[in-house]
Amino acid sequence: MSGVFRASGIRRSLRRSALALVVGLVVGAASIAGVADAPALAAEPAPTVTDISVAPYEASNPLVPSAALPFLAVTLTVERELPNVGDTFEVRAPAGARVVLSEDASIVDASGAALVDVVVTAHGADGDTMTGTFTEAAANSRKVSGTFTFFLQVVGSGILAAGGGIYHAEFAADGARHTVDVAYGVSIDLFQHVGGHWVHGATPSSAGRFVVQTKAEGDSALAARGGQWVAAGADPSAPFSGSAPDCDAVQLREFAADPGPVNIPISGGSVLVAGSDYILDCDDSLDGVPVVSATIPNPIGGAFYLLSSPREITDAVTYLPADNPAVPEAGRFVGLFNTIGSVSDALHDPSGSTQTSTLLMYTGPSAGIGVTEAASPRLDLDTTASPDEGTSLRPGDRVGYDFTLTNSGNVPLTEAILTADLASLLRAARIDRPISATTGVAVVEGDVLRWTGAIAPGHSVTVSFSALVITGGGAIVVDVEAASPDARGGAVPVERQTLTREVVALAPPTVGQGNQTPPAELARSGGDGPGLVAFGIALALAGAMLLVRRRARHPLA
Repeated sequence: MSGVFRASGIRRSLRRSALALVVGLVVGAASIAGVADAPALAAEPAPTVTDISVAPYEASNPLVPSAALPFLAVTLTVERELPNVGDTFEVRAPAGARVVLSEDASIVDASGAALVDVVVTAHGADGDTMTGTFTEAAANSRKVSGTFTFFLQVVGSGILAAGGGIYHAEFAADGARHTVDVAYGVSIDLFQHVGGHWVHGATPSSAGRFVVQTKAEGDSALAARGGQWVAAGADPSAPFSGSAPDCDAVQLREFAADPGPVNIPISGGSVLVAGSDYILDCDDSLDGVPVVSATIPNPIGGAFYLLSSPREITDAVTYLPADNPAVPEAGRFVGLFNTIGSVSDALHDPSGSTQTSTLLMYTGPSAGIGVTEAASPRLDLDTTASPDEGTSLRPGDRVGYDFTLTNSGNVPLTEAILTADLASLLRAARIDRPISATTGVAVVEGDVLRWTGAIAPGHSVTVSFSALVITGGGAIVVDVEAASPDARGGAVPVERQTLTREVVALAPPTVGQGNQTPPAELARSGGDGPGLVAFGIALALAGAMLLVRRRARHPLA
């Protein structure tokens, strides 16, 4: 049992010695370093997409004022503070809908530089996912804000009522949900119209096909002037050109009442017979533009005639269905084809009306406009020393220093640096109290005090310490500098500041003091942090070794 107690006592003694050693190290290190927890520069990032609005198709395209396809215009409001290159945000579209983007979809600034590039990154039954990525042009700004508009095609059956109604859409963006209710007029699924109306290819290389229509109200008085002339064709300017009429598929139909606007597919009516009810001319022209025309010898007053002319695409513009997932995303936007038409008498009277309509399967460009708020970094330095400048110091006096850095700019300074040259100070004094910093880390490396840390806009950090003057007869000069070399918006240098204090030498000893020797100059160790630490460690180790040796010799003492 005595052996057990002896061993236990030795272990306790060793633990006490180790504890004393750790305390000594901590005290020694504290004399040369100041550490504080850095406050958070910013709260949890706010959602980038702050608002989502939806409008019917016709509201987004003034060329189509009278009908709505299952296409809806969606506008995102975007705002991101301190964006970095490659930062992203995601938006998931409602189920039963497909995101339709044109090529090079992006948010651009006034100069045309892309701030955010937008692509569709996933398709799914729960809705497509669209991703926006911030570019180099946005990365050096404090904030990017803007809007982005794209088109949403509703492909799920039964989601939109044919006769119009309210479309309920729910989007997800940055973990938040945006609910929108939008009223629409008419919903027409063009993919149900094949044969005599809109027909499309299924691959990027297949030819497209579309139909142009012209409507005329019958005027029986025109029979005396050779009949009523109706013509339709495609706009000759790109990208509306590059198509040829399919004369075998042209139809002229007669309606007792107005069948509606010509810029949506129209069915019904009585199909007239070419050669007897009307004369077809596939090689006609209107002001030099090739058109397909029909001349009705005996039009009925009050009736309505609709000329439908299918056209095959012949040039590089390829018509593709927006809801076909087999088509690559770059090609899955629909083409725009303008149609021109004219209604007159058989003599092509220029006073006759001319119609212009737009094929509804145009989604328009996916684009946005953004602005950037410039990053304006700024760092201010304020230095003070006490006693005030002009006061003489003597050995035994204490001098205190406060260095304050303030972020007076509008962006965080994540790697601010302050340095103070203490070579002159450490020759005449020693740092006798721990260096403190309200945030960040301050250490003495050789003769240099270095502080590093982060400072949020409007915030400050103060580094403080004091030193005990030991040697007189000179001056204490402390040079202080600060910078933030990696600040967003450019480096932030600060002009050097110098603090100077004169030190008066001790008076010589008074005559007649006998054989007394004047006191020797105190050892200069104060601000020499590594020397203090080494001295403390040596004392602690020596004490620990003596204590262990004593315990070994007298274990029961």
